[in-house]
Amino acid sequence: MENIPDNNTFNENFQNNTQQYGVNPNTAYTGTYTQTAQQSPSVIYNNAHTGNVPQYHYGNPNFAGIIDNRYYQEHQEKMRKRRENEKKIRSIGNISGLALIACFIIASVFSSLIFLPGISDIYQSGLGGQAIINLFYSVIVIGGTFFAFGQILKKTSEKGIGKPKYNIDVRLNAPKDPVKAVLLVLISFGGCMLANFFTSMLTAFFDLFGISSGYSSLQDPKGITDFILMCIGTAVIPPLIEEYAMRGVLMSSLRKYGNVFAIVGSAYIFGVFHGNFSQIPFAFICGLFFGYAVVASDSLWTGIIIHALNNSLSCISSVLIQTYDENVGNTFFYVCSVSGIVLGALALAIYILRYRNDGVLKYNGDAEELPPKTKIAKFLKSPAMIGATVIYIVEAILMMTTSSATA
Repeated sequence: MENIPDNNTFNENFQNNTQQYGVNPNTAYTGTYTQTAQQSPSVIYNNAHTGNVPQYHYGNPNFAGIIDNRYYQEHQEKMRKRRENEKKIRSIGNISGLALIACFIIASVFSSLIFLPGISDIYQSGLGGQAIINLFYSVIVIGGTFFAFGQILKKTSEKGIGKPKYNIDVRLNAPKDPVKAVLLVLISFGGCMLANFFTSMLTAFFDLFGISSGYSSLQDPKGITDFILMCIGTAVIPPLIEEYAMRGVLMSSLRKYGNVFAIVGSAYIFGVFHGNFSQIPFAFICGLFFGYAVVASDSLWTGIIIHALNNSLSCISSVLIQTYDENVGNTFFYVCSVSGIVLGALALAIYILRYRNDGVLKYNGDAEELPPKTKIAKFLKSPAMIGATVIYIVEAILMMTTSSATA
């Protein structure tokens, strides 16, 4: 990336060139150059030089009798816009970080309620009670927090303009291209299965050293009622609420600054939000697939379906383990996983042939002068986002348990 001077250095160079070459400082750059009339000073400079010329030139553009201080003014405006956009991205990073922190606080308060008389009895009554409590958790903690987050963003206006700074667009319409949506579902489901294998290997590696994440899932169902409640509490409500929060509210607000930035930023928060080392890498990888699928299909339902399929697989496997034995449940899980990967690979080949020019990842948003990696770095390095990351990582560490490693 080019080395951009600060304002003091820039202004000093500008004044020196103005005095030395007699450029009229009152000739303002308006940004209205055309190919047939006046070109931008930087275009003139680059066209007059051969070889590897810098994208931004801060020397004296004195060639072919051309001396134009508008060249400096043009790049001063570029630097001003760049700093302004970096500030906006840090701002959305701070707001997102505060939403994560608020979610953590509300979740902590909610968890403490489980120990109250009556609520504790419901939770300890079995899987049905746990599923009911988890339903309230999803709706109140996750849904409620990010609904409020979305309302705050909607009311955040551009300074001096009055229009919303961030566009919250929860696309609950049906996919415009059903074939494309089906391919995206297959690709993403296969990607989730690969992520699951990767996470399993990572977990097995830490198990060698007697380190466990401490994460525990719901109890196994003991009847049809438990199974229905588990499906609702795992494969229906969480996909709806979490996709609304992460892809509907969060990712749509980030898309103002480009699709790659929005997909990666929302996937990062989705991963960290899970708060334990068994799920963080898995959720991050899945979040990348969910995000791309939602953007490419222009529908939140695509992400909800993929999320629901992934969670349903775990539910059915648990039922088979409980009804028959562990081998049956695990065999079903692995057969579905391998089948999902194979179908996903085939769907990916078809998708590339048919939609390779869809341009989903090319859209760079308002801050075109900033590459996606710079936007992501500014987003993640915002103070509130750093604070939120530390909180969730500490939570994940505290959940870890150790035991004596066995040969």
